Amino acid sequence: MAPCALTLDHNLSGDSLTAIQIYTNVLRGLDPSCSAGAERSTLQNLTIVVENGTVLTPTEATDETFDLEITAAGAAWTARLNAKTYVGVLRGLETFVQLIVRSGSGVYSVPYVPWFISEAPSFKHRGLLLDPARTFIPMQELYNTVDALLYSKMNVLHLHLSDSQAIPLELPSLPKLSTAAAYSAAERYNASDIAALVQYARLRGVRVVPELDTPGHARAWGLDPQYSDLVACADVAGGNYAKYCAEPPCGQLNPAAGSRLYSTVESALRDVAAAFPDERVHLGYDEVNMQCWEDDVTAAAYMQKNGLDTAGLLKEYYTSERTLFGRTASGRKPIFYEEVALQNLPLQSDDAVQVWSDHAALRKVLDDTPADVIVSWSSDYYLDCGRGNMFGGTSWCDPYKTAVAAYTADPLAGFSTAERGRALGGEACLWGELVSPTALMPLAWPRAAGYGGRLWSYNRPLSNTTEIILGLQGHADRFARRGLATDRVTTRFCVLEPWLCFGISSTAAKNFNEETGEQLTAIAVCVTVFILITIVVAVNMWYTKRKKRLSKGELRLDPSTTAPLLRNARPRHSDGNTSKHAWKIPDLGTI
Repeated sequence: MAPCALTLDHNLSGDSLTAIQIYTNVLRGLDPSCSAGAERSTLQNLTIVVENGTVLTPTEATDETFDLEITAAGAAWTARLNAKTYVGVLRGLETFVQLIVRSGSGVYSVPYVPWFISEAPSFKHRGLLLDPARTFIPMQELYNTVDALLYSKMNVLHLHLSDSQAIPLELPSLPKLSTAAAYSAAERYNASDIAALVQYARLRGVRVVPELDTPGHARAWGLDPQYSDLVACADVAGGNYAKYCAEPPCGQLNPAAGSRLYSTVESALRDVAAAFPDERVHLGYDEVNMQCWEDDVTAAAYMQKNGLDTAGLLKEYYTSERTLFGRTASGRKPIFYEEVALQNLPLQSDDAVQVWSDHAALRKVLDDTPADVIVSWSSDYYLDCGRGNMFGGTSWCDPYKTAVAAYTADPLAGFSTAERGRALGGEACLWGELVSPTALMPLAWPRAAGYGGRLWSYNRPLSNTTEIILGLQGHADRFARRGLATDRVTTRFCVLEPWLCFGISSTAAKNFNEETGEQLTAIAVCVTVFILITIVVAVNMWYTKRKKRLSKGELRLDPSTTAPLLRNARPRHSDGNTSKHAWKIPDLGTI
């Protein structure tokens, strides 16, 4: 049966109809031969009921919960999705579509009916950092990224919009500065670009968080001669860079410039706050280099005159910027990199700190500040690692981070039970030094979805690595069917013949859905296992044990929501048993 025969009944209107349009297209994309006159089936419609369907700018407090129920009474199947918000509808529709699987003979079905799924994310902040400041990212790739976040139930696109290399953002209050700071006129986002991106993301339940990274990583602020005095250490050449910055080109803002610096920073913050409506603005503070200020003539003279050391100079800049931020971005809350805590700068309870280096930095944030935490360990979630560096050597953060590693790493490692409430969530990071626009999507996905899946359903068991591998590959295959570029998690051969790769039985392999990457422990598996155990008397103990595990459902691959697993998904049976391993022989109604 063709998936396009399914009707989405709803009480949505206006902008919220975007959700219906998106997932109608997704359903049609399951089968390119889908036609409006396709024969209908046992499951004819999904009824969608939302309490408040207004499309609001998503926030950390947005309710993303939903309930999805699919039941069967003879030939009559019913499906109902209830949500409190528009974003909850999006999350529920993604789950519903992921329950639809395709058999080897091309028949679409929802296995294991009845279903009752009640979901809510484990963390509020589930994001991906992109870096257009180092390598410009065309608008279409940003739109593709937002789609990928939607399909992975992730909700934050963090844009690193300033660095020493460039500021790819038009700042209306600072036209000369922002013109000089961009690589070229074509490599800069104007107000219309940002407005379109924010609206596109809003309709997909995704927040766009801007970042202006200061005072370090700031050479681009001084590229126009009118602003050159605002930046120290801007002309460090070649092999001398390591003394003054983590990578070339060096340059950081110079507080000795006084009111000229602060008026410029205030104008930039005002422009960013006007362009990006999100409740959070990332203010950076990554890798501030004290030696730069010590060796800069004007900064050194300023510190001597005012009785400051470099720590005092940093605190002066920080205090001033916080005042400017409160004035220009009223009601917004800042995010900082971990260096703010490591430099003992005062933080507030509404602040968030993005930790990336090690658990010592995490402990500093948790022990000495009231701030919340966003987890982005470079050891687990830096997606640019393992691909060399700009000098032809190895990257500082080797090895390459796999999708499975991103899923299985524990974002709450280092938190006590009492401290876990301070974890807002996490971000995978794709820094842009060596990331060309054409490579961005395959480098980010599905690895970012691995972390996103863990942040959505943190408590899901991790014991079955094969399940994780095949589930993530299934998510990658979904991306490909929806027109998004993606990388692989495992080989095509291992999808088709998991027995030869992972030890899953050849019979079960026949029921493995190559379209979605989901294992269907259907009636054929149970019957075949029974026959083999009954007839093959001389079967060895290893083979028997594995078959028994399959019959118990221990190697079952659940249909996935955010690659690879459903959270709180329980088939509800007529006897009221909701145990996740109490599977009845499924009724495979086709769609």
